[in-house]
Formats: sequence, structure tokens, C-alpha cells
Amino acid sequence: MDYKDQQIEIYRTILRQSSIEVCRKIRQSVIRKCQRIEAEVLGDTGLKSLWEEICIIADEGDGLEYESCIDTLDEFVRDAIDQSKLAEWQKSSLWLMTSEGLDWLYSDRLSEGVCCWCEADVVRMIRDDYIVPAAMNWTNYRIRRFSESKYEMD
Repeated sequence: MDYKDQQIEIYRTILRQSSIEVCRKIRQSVIRKCQRIEAEVLGDTGLKSLWEEICIIADEGDGLEYESCIDTLDEFVRDAIDQSKLAEWQKSSLWLMTSEGLDWLYSDRLSEGVCCWCEADVVRMIRDDYIVPAAMNWTNYRIRRFSESKYEMD
């Protein structure tokens, strides 16, 4: 690993540590919002909230419901970022955790000293790295009952 790679790795470690808590707070905000919305996407399932439906849909990982779920999560993540009133450096820090941000770090533009951020990249990273894994690992009685009844039908 050369000197530049070492510097970049140090930057990423610092950025990651400063950004993880922000990502977790945004994840919690999105989950709470989804938990307050009544379940409707999958029909009469016995599930209580949109969050429970997202847990089922995320586990399946495809279909029209999944695309709709992704669009909804993206909207909620954007709202949570806006409501967080993050400083520009914090938004840039989040972006530098994305693959696109990492590409920028490894480019020669690092010497320019100016870093922007791309909301779509940050939204996708928070959704894919924080929210969807939380949904896939989330369970409760209603989710288990729905999953069991679904597999009995198959």
C-alpha cells in the first residue's frame, strides 16, 4: 500500500466513524415513520405497519412491491436527511462512504480540496447498507406468522 492509499484509508476510517451515527439515526427515523403507516401494500395480511410489509418485501428482494418499497424508502431517507439539517461537510462525509465517493477519493480530484455530495448516492447507500439489512433481520410475531403461512401456501 503506497502513501496515497494509506492517506485515503485514514480519511475513510475517520469519515466512517463520524458518519455511522448519522446513518443510524436516519435509519431509525425511517423505520419509525414506516411503523406509523398502516399496512396496505400486500393487502389483508395481518401485518400492522408499512415497516412490517417492508420486512417481508425486502426478504423476497424482487417484484413490483419491491420496486415500490425502494421508491418509498428513498423518499423517506431523503426526508430524513433534510430534517436532520446536516452541515455540508456531514453530507460530503456521507457521500465519501459511497462507492462513488470512494472513486472520487482515489481520483486526482482529491488534490482540489473541494468535495461535493450526491444525494442519490447517499440515499442509495443508507437504504442498501442500513435500512434493507435492518428489514431483513427484523422479526416479530406478525412477520413470522405471515412468512409461515406464505410458505405453507407454496
